Amino acid sequence: IKMNSADNAMTYLLYGSADDCNAALSTVMISGDCILMSNCTYGSIYSQQESGGTVCSLTTFGKLNEVSGQEYSYMVFYFDTPENANASFARIAYDGDAKLTAPDEFQLHSDNGNRVSV
Repeated sequence: IKMNSADNAMTYLLYGSADDCNAALSTVMISGDCILMSNCTYGSIYSQQESGGTVCSLTTFGKLNEVSGQEYSYMVFYFDTPENANASFARIAYDGDAKLTAPDEFQLHSDNGNRVSV
């Protein structure tokens, strides 16, 4: 996942259990202008784009139930296969503009920092 925003964008990685969340916590990789936080009691790992930052990227999530983001200008979701990209794209809930940008990725744009769930 790669996101960009002028505000403090947030990305949430939601897991089915505290065990899944804790297992993933040591594998999540971040790069860019973001801070990684967690509350695995509730099955959540999340990142906040730092104030004044421009891009935040997250990879290697483990066994996810859902990804969501808010206050973003754009988010790009990358997948291991085109089939997984298509399956996820078919069930996203979002405000803004969404399109498949490659066989294994899709991109969302929002002019007003809306929320997305994948």
